[in-house]
Amino acid sequence: MKITPKIPIENDITNTNFLTEFFKLVISLVLLVIIFYLILTIVSNITIKFIPLSWEIDLFQNMFLSSIENEINDKNTRRLDSIFNKIKAFIYYKRTLGNVNIKVFAVKSKKINAAALPGGIIIVSDKLIDLCGSEDELIFIIGHELGHFYHRNHLKVMGKTIIIGIINLVFNISNINTYIINHVFNGLNLSYSRKEEIKADTYGGLLLKEMKGNVKSGILVFNKLKRIYNLGNFVYLFSTHPNFKMRIKHLESL
Repeated sequence: MKITPKIPIENDITNTNFLTEFFKLVISLVLLVIIFYLILTIVSNITIKFIPLSWEIDLFQNMFLSSIENEINDKNTRRLDSIFNKIKAFIYYKRTLGNVNIKVFAVKSKKINAAALPGGIIIVSDKLIDLCGSEDELIFIIGHELGHFYHRNHLKVMGKTIIIGIINLVFNISNINTYIINHVFNGLNLSYSRKEEIKADTYGGLLLKEMKGNVKSGILVFNKLKRIYNLGNFVYLFSTHPNFKMRIKHLESL
């Protein structure tokens, strides 16, 4: 009887090697993109500091105004404009943004929201006005958005959006890598965004304190929002805004 020795079957490591190399490639690409992103962000933020607000308004105000003109609530806008005229008379505003042609509008929306748009435009939703409709509360809300203008946060966000577009174009990133990298960018931006919100709260709080002698109405705004958006601490780890408890504590310290 002839005995034929069995040939040892080697482990097929092709798939393992492929996956290892794939993950190495993805990690290397992510690290390279992060470095590229951070460098461009630093350059963008430094550049923004040297762009006068008046230039920004000349470039963007008409563009963004045309995008909201059909949503403007004239009655509520007149009320906001009356409050904003009072804000303009105070030293804190004059010292920081006094020579800038900023415009405030109420917009028809069922969402509770306010925003600072490029071009010196502030929008406040009807729903937020219904919720926080006292003059003192609206002073704080408008002041918070003025704080975003003062710190140029709206342009910084626009700059980051452009940078992400450039990165996707330069690196010709595939769909799966775009998904991964976008999540990395979002993670990098969360802490920064929360700090910018606190800075805007500071501006609104100091403005309210100068005009009314205290920040009680700013705290009232956050307490009302907290009752509606009763989110757990874990959720705020993934939020662009700090939790309301932290924001209230910060206002109390001003």
